Amino acid sequence: MATRDDVFVAFGKLALKCQMLEHGLVALNMFVQSMVYWGEGRLESEGVSSKLSQKRKSTLGVAANDLHKILDLPELKDTLDKAVTARNHLQHDFFQSFSFDFQSNTECVDMLQRLSELRGPIDTAYNIVEKTVLQLEEPLKTAGYKVGGSPETEEARGEA
Repeated sequence: MATRDDVFVAFGKLALKCQMLEHGLVALNMFVQSMVYWGEGRLESEGVSSKLSQKRKSTLGVAANDLHKILDLPELKDTLDKAVTARNHLQHDFFQSFSFDFQSNTECVDMLQRLSELRGPIDTAYNIVEKTVLQLEEPLKTAGYKVGGSPETEEARGEA
């Protein structure tokens, strides 16, 4: 038996994962863009700092599109596109599409199933972005940059 509370918890966890994916993708995008500017000798030029600052405020879709413009990685593009589609459905359409089903515990099972389906592409993209960001952490530390610690694992947060 599933309850509304079960749906709220599952929705909240998935929405949080989307935010974590967005922040990781924005960080990756800012790093790659910084390297492009550095390679072009423009990292210190006027306006670059403001452009990078604006990137920090990007949404998931904008960050994904910006990264696609710089990196030609079809597999990553496909993965991110699926995650953005899943995230957009979650944030904009999920409760509306189930508005009547939400009234009974039986239909909450269908909602939990749909959340599970949406989680697949989001988890896949998150894992790729997290792995990529973490791979960049050690070289940046070695180069003398201050880099924050690794994020908690899902097990530590009780999500496993």
